[in-house]
Amino acid sequence: MAEVVIRRCMMRVVRHGGWSWGRAPRQLADDAVRALPALVAAELERLLPDDAEGEIAAPLRVEVKTTLADLARWARLSARTDAAHADGAAAMAVSAIAALPGHHGIADGLRHALAALRLPARIATAATPVRGPAPSAAMPDARRRRSDVLALLVAWQAAAGLDRLLDALDDAVVQAWHRVVFESPGDGDGEIDDTAAPLPEAARALEAFAARARAVGRMQRLRLRLLAAGDLAVRTGALASRRAVRALIASALPLAAEVAPPLPAGRPGSGPSAARAAEGSEQRVASALPFLLLGPLHRIGWIGMLDATLAGAHLSTLAPALAAALAVKALPEPERGWRRAPDALRAAAAFAGDAQPEAGDGSGLARAMAPLMPALDAVVRRALVDGHAAGTPVLACAVDGVHLVVDPPGIFLMAHAGHAEALAALLAEADTPVFVPEEDADTRMLAALDAAGVAFVTAARPVRGEHWHALPPTRAPRLYSNRAAARVAAPEASVAERARDAWQALARRPAPGHAADPTLDRSLSLAAALSLSTIAWELWREREPTDSLLALERFGDLEGTVRFDAATVRVRLPLGKRFRDLERAGLLEDVPQVPWLDGRTVVFSGG
Repeated sequence: MAEVVIRRCMMRVVRHGGWSWGRAPRQLADDAVRALPALVAAELERLLPDDAEGEIAAPLRVEVKTTLADLARWARLSARTDAAHADGAAAMAVSAIAALPGHHGIADGLRHALAALRLPARIATAATPVRGPAPSAAMPDARRRRSDVLALLVAWQAAAGLDRLLDALDDAVVQAWHRVVFESPGDGDGEIDDTAAPLPEAARALEAFAARARAVGRMQRLRLRLLAAGDLAVRTGALASRRAVRALIASALPLAAEVAPPLPAGRPGSGPSAARAAEGSEQRVASALPFLLLGPLHRIGWIGMLDATLAGAHLSTLAPALAAALAVKALPEPERGWRRAPDALRAAAAFAGDAQPEAGDGSGLARAMAPLMPALDAVVRRALVDGHAAGTPVLACAVDGVHLVVDPPGIFLMAHAGHAEALAALLAEADTPVFVPEEDADTRMLAALDAAGVAFVTAARPVRGEHWHALPPTRAPRLYSNRAAARVAAPEASVAERARDAWQALARRPAPGHAADPTLDRSLSLAAALSLSTIAWELWREREPTDSLLALERFGDLEGTVRFDAATVRVRLPLGKRFRDLERAGLLEDVPQVPWLDGRTVVFSGG
């Protein structure tokens, strides 16, 4: 964009609510000052055409509201982030923000960046445009989806885990993300044409990727291109939201002129079978809890990643059916394990944007989505790993043949795995100590954890062939570890039991159909658990232990009225204590661009 001279810039950081600045009162202000130039540049790039001339007469304001707990998480992440990763967490936020100009401008960019840092924010912007053509009110879908994928790539690369993530994901996900980042149309719509801009540092960084690509096939080259996009953003600040950077990556890692691998087979029909809700229509739902899942999922980028991945796989028409499957996770259990009450069916249909419940067994949806769902699990895992308190253990337990990773405060379900080796791989990328309850500490699991380099602590006594170290006893029971120097406090005994109960409660609310592959259902359980645990944590953590079941029990009968307008879906909740508590906790904020609602914004109100 054209050179901009800022004659006066003021930043004000305000504390209130009774908490202090802490022992380093300048640290927060210094971090904010480092992020400010990129925030301002991103918003000005959105507002100003390349040849604009004039003067901004009104103030440009960015407001970030947060809590002491959120600031503590940000500080921990900043302390853990290696200096090589673009000067710590603040620079990671700058990279992600600069990668996401447009659409809602700074607001969406900052939300994505702070989601990667597990720092929720409520953001408001105001500006008076200068002389020249008005900017587009909404970012084109192609650019928005590219931004969603790039935000996740940057977050994983900043944590030094993108290479392993891409290797673990199905080829279908890699193809979908590559289409979104490198093949999406509409590059010229509001984007600065900087193809000729010099990028010497990025070009030098790509030499290593070019060397790795010399003897690999097409799919591995696609993975290397995505890895390069994340690596350049973190190490050099060269963002693949710019055409010049994408062209540089394509030049260093060219693709052979061959037919791309086919899209996943066994897809359902080309369009939704249920009639969509008409504009201006209203539906009364017996439970509005599914709509409350949206805020936490939007905050961590799950909804945007779902939209981008479906679009890249050419499966966007499945979004309403997937939404209905997500909704049932927050609705009453079906009778006899399969028979759902009419009220539950109507609530799921309203959440999906349908006028009536959709017929069908859902098995085709499960087959089509199974290769893609690990990408959405990665969004949940990244957010919870980044928000986990450094040095404290996570818990690994098993229930009904599924291994779970749990963050004990709030019983947040971080990940699921079908076997011990997959569990070990997930815990290795989390890079945190693990506590394994005695009843879950089978020989295969502990051996897999040890082979993966995961430090664990357990109360299970070692058997023949196991050479675990007895830790200095502080209290019964005696603890053992594969690391002699491990110093891990065991979580409360009830944590594993509550995690199992939560998972089983969600498993008793299966996605429609009798799919042989449980991948879709387990992934939706993980997403629903994150939202429900977040609701419980935000509302009740100061007075009692929380988990996802609390939100299910206390909000499952919260009725509502859903109205479908041209640009919004308005969810009206009954006034009362529950509404006031949700509003006070920031859980009723607008949720923009919901893909299965035709891009509408979900707006909550009371009445």
